[in-house]
Amino acid sequence: MTSWTARLLCFAGRLQLISSVIQSLTNFWLSAFRLPSPLECLKEIEGLCSAFLWSGPVLNTSKAKISSQEVCRPKREGGLGLRPLKEVNMVSCLKLVWRILSSHDSLWVNWIKSYLIRQGSFWSVSENTSMGSWMWRKLLKYRDKAKDFFKMEV
Repeated sequence: MTSWTARLLCFAGRLQLISSVIQSLTNFWLSAFRLPSPLECLKEIEGLCSAFLWSGPVLNTSKAKISSQEVCRPKREGGLGLRPLKEVNMVSCLKLVWRILSSHDSLWVNWIKSYLIRQGSFWSVSENTSMGSWMWRKLLKYRDKAKDFFKMEV
């Protein structure tokens, strides 16, 4: 952000740059991976975005006019329409859970079913399993949240 030639951008231009570039990049990475120690990492990214929004490429963190919770509200509620990254991270993980439960022609899902789920189901895998990566174990922790959204017609 400090190398961007945004010195001449107005507040609205910096807001557009954050929503189109930074949030697109984080959405891309969060759609494939859950960030390690997400609260610290996501807070750091949101802090950089906030500093850039209020002070430009100088990244002065003391110039913030309003809190990031206010900024991340929808425009109709008085915010600036930016999405909180913690929410984006949770939605991305739930999307991966959805892929495991609904996709049948995905190579990744077939690998998960063959090597990690095996004969059981996604719902019956032990949360304390040592199999799979840390990402797999994090996805297992989203099962309770996913149950609220996953319905199946019999």
